[in-house]
Amino acid sequence: MTLPFQTPAPLEALTWILGLVSTLGIGGAIAAVVLTGGAALPIIEEILLKILRCHPCMVVVVLIGTLLGGYWYGRHEEAGACKAAEIAAELRNREIDLERQSQARSDETERANRIAADAAQRAKDDADYIAGLKSRPGCLFDDLDAGVRQRPGGAGAAQPAGGAR
Repeated sequence: MTLPFQTPAPLEALTWILGLVSTLGIGGAIAAVVLTGGAALPIIEEILLKILRCHPCMVVVVLIGTLLGGYWYGRHEEAGACKAAEIAAELRNREIDLERQSQARSDETERANRIAADAAQRAKDDADYIAGLKSRPGCLFDDLDAGVRQRPGGAGAAQPAGGAR
C-alpha cells in the first residue's frame, strides 16, 4: 500500500535536487533517489500505518498537532502585533519629523522676514541720514573727498581723502 503524495512545486523539487547534488555529489544523489524509492518509502509507510492503527497514538498525534498549531498561531499573532507596533512607531516618528520640518520652515520664514524688516529699516535710516547730510552744505561729498581732484601745483597726483577739509 502506498501513501498518496502531493507532487512538489517545480521550484521545491529543484531545490531538493540541488541540495542532494551539492551534499552527496552526482553519484550520491542518484543513489539517494534510488534508495528513497526502493527502501526508505516502505519503511516510512509501515511506521505511519502502525501509528494510524493505534488509537492512543492518534490521540498523541492530535494533541501534538494541536499544540504545534497553537504555537504557530500564537507566534503569528505575536509577529503581527510586533509589526503593528513597528508601523505605529514609524508613523509616530514621521509625524514628529513633519512637525519639526514645519516648525523649522516657520522659524526660517520668521527669521527671513525679520532680516528683511531690519534691512528695510536700515535702508530707510540711511536714506534719512543721507537726506539730512544733503541739507547741510558743509557735509557734501565732493571730488576732493574721493581723492579725484588734483593738488594745487602738484605733479598731477590725486590728493588722498584725509577725512578733514
